[in-house]
Amino acid sequence: MSERKTANGGHSTSGRKPASKAIDPAGKTSRTSGASAKPPARKARPAIAKKASFPQRMSAGLKTASKTLQDPAFWQQIRQKLPPWIDEVGAILLIVLGVVTLTALFNTTTEATLSLTLARTLRQWFGRASYFVSLGILATGVIILLPKLGITIRFNWQRIAAIETVFGAFAALLHLFANDPEPRALARAGGGGGYLGWALSQLTSPLGHTLSLLIFGSLFIGGLILLSNLRREHLATGIGWMRTRLQSRIERLDALSYEPSLPSAPAHSELPVPSTTHSSSGALSVTMRKAESGEHLPPKKPNPAPAVRAQQPRPMSRAEKKEIVDETRRTLGAANGRSLVAPGDPGARES
Repeated sequence: MSERKTANGGHSTSGRKPASKAIDPAGKTSRTSGASAKPPARKARPAIAKKASFPQRMSAGLKTASKTLQDPAFWQQIRQKLPPWIDEVGAILLIVLGVVTLTALFNTTTEATLSLTLARTLRQWFGRASYFVSLGILATGVIILLPKLGITIRFNWQRIAAIETVFGAFAALLHLFANDPEPRALARAGGGGGYLGWALSQLTSPLGHTLSLLIFGSLFIGGLILLSNLRREHLATGIGWMRTRLQSRIERLDALSYEPSLPSAPAHSELPVPSTTHSSSGALSVTMRKAESGEHLPPKKPNPAPAVRAQQPRPMSRAEKKEIVDETRRTLGAANGRSLVAPGDPGARES
């Protein structure tokens, strides 16, 4: 092949013509189809997160709060942040509140609006058991102050549950013992066990009055046993002691003899009896002395029979005597033609 130089750089180029590109028969078709295709769709918007409902948020908040409250570090942190005298202030406030509520319950004649409202509210909610509520508030304040004096009283959850059981059963028993045909009206008036006793008694009302008394009575006694930490050994010891005491009393009664005692001799009378003595001048004097043993006393006048006493004249009273005197004066004055009664008052009469 012949080579020839170019005019620019003297580089040689071949005389062969460059090969033409292969014609794609489908190229024209692809351009035509691309031109006629639809434009691509727009991108979809991101999905909006669904907002939780109020019950769901409330449930989540309660779960978080319960986890926080169960964490001991949370309470330790709060206790460290509180001042050291906060328990004393709280105890004093509880004692004052207990005294105020107890005074409001006892003083029913006061005109203080706050005291009347507080007493009415306590009676409506707890009825006759409201006095124990006031005493419980007062006792709580005292128990908080006792560690400052070196006395520590510990209450576990078992005793706290026992106190609540005893109080609830007592309120229900108060409402059941009232036996009012309108128990809700009785609670509204502050009688029985209040709204608390009414609500608890309604739980067992389908079972009947007697069975309700048995149920709440059992709860009351069981709560007292749990509160006093009474065990089976203590009960066995107490029952054994009572049995021993009863057995000893029965044996003592069996050992007693029931022989009839002879009537004792009549006691000598110590009534004074008259005695006569002669003085040095020969005068006779009478003195009284005690009767000696075996000395005969003058016979006493026997008491008349009841029939005889009924026939005896009754002594006249002073008013009856005065009436007879006045009647006699009027009769004698009318018969003699003149009155025996001087006119005027005794101080105004002429001598």
